[in-house]
Amino acid sequence: HQRDRISHQVTLSGVGVEPQSQADAYKLKHSEQDADFTFGFDELWVLAPERPGPHNWEDVGLRTVRSAIDALAAAEPAADASRLIVHGHSRGGHGAWAVATRLADRLLGVAVACGWYS
Repeated sequence: HQRDRISHQVTLSGVGVEPQSQADAYKLKHSEQDADFTFGFDELWVLAPERPGPHNWEDVGLRTVRSAIDALAAAEPAADASRLIVHGHSRGGHGAWAVATRLADRLLGVAVACGWYS
C-alpha cells in the first residue's frame, strides 16, 4: 500500500560539512521542556550522503546519491525510493538542483538554500 511507504528526505551538504552535521539539522524539540532533541521525522527517512570536493554532487556524486537512495529502499521495505524530497545548502544546493533535474520523475519537492545551477 503506497501510504505505508515512507518518502526519502535527501539532504546534501556544503563544503566542509560532515554528513552527521547535515543530518543533525533535522533535530527538533517538540516542546521547550524536552531535555533532548528528537532526530528526524516520524514519516520521512533522512538520508545524508557525502562526497568530498567542490562539485561533488555531479557525475560520481550523483551516482553516490542514487546508490544511497536505492540502498535504503533495498534495506528497508517501507522506504519509498520513488518519492524524494531533496534539500541542499551551498554546494549541496547545487547538488539538490542536479538531483532534482536528473531524478525528476521521483521528485516530490526540492529546497535549495544558497545553491547555484549549471
